[in-house]
Amino acid sequence: MSAIQDKLKKIPPKQQALLLLVIPLVIAGLFVYLVYMPGEKVISSLNAEIQKNQSEISKSRLMESKLPELKAENVTLQQELKLATDKLPSPSEGVGAPDTIKKAAIESGLTVKSVQAGANNTGPGGLYIETPVNVQAEGGYHDLGKFMEQLDNMTRMLAVSELDISSGKVKGVKMDLPIKFTVLAYTSGGGK
Repeated sequence: MSAIQDKLKKIPPKQQALLLLVIPLVIAGLFVYLVYMPGEKVISSLNAEIQKNQSEISKSRLMESKLPELKAENVTLQQELKLATDKLPSPSEGVGAPDTIKKAAIESGLTVKSVQAGANNTGPGGLYIETPVNVQAEGGYHDLGKFMEQLDNMTRMLAVSELDISSGKVKGVKMDLPIKFTVLAYTSGGGK
């Protein structure tokens, strides 16, 4: 007989039975610790990756189904953008905005105190340039209304902001109101 068998015969039967239970438990424990648990982590990681990819696939399919609609909308928006930018004067024409505004104010009956162009602000994507023109004037409500109507009828794109009308003085039959406002004059920026 071999030396291992001789040593096993010398071990009492209770200890032999205990060894027969402990050895498979140790092997099973090592298998769980060294093989099963790392494999379970890999499986969990792969399942999370699968769910993430399925979510991305679902989003992509939804976007793909909307693609023709978005392309048609993009064409429409591009046409609208071209029409809008065609209405904008060139930057060289924008230099004359303060004079144009001053002339319109005088023609409307306002007494112009000052007209000052501010710093240009470039719009998103360089599509347009916004030039604020600060105006201080005096006049009546009717004169201010005529001025606003003239601005509205101009072909260039203008917007009035920061309108401030203070209490006025009566001069004969006319009310003189101190008026401050900013006219935003838009010119083409060329875009990207």
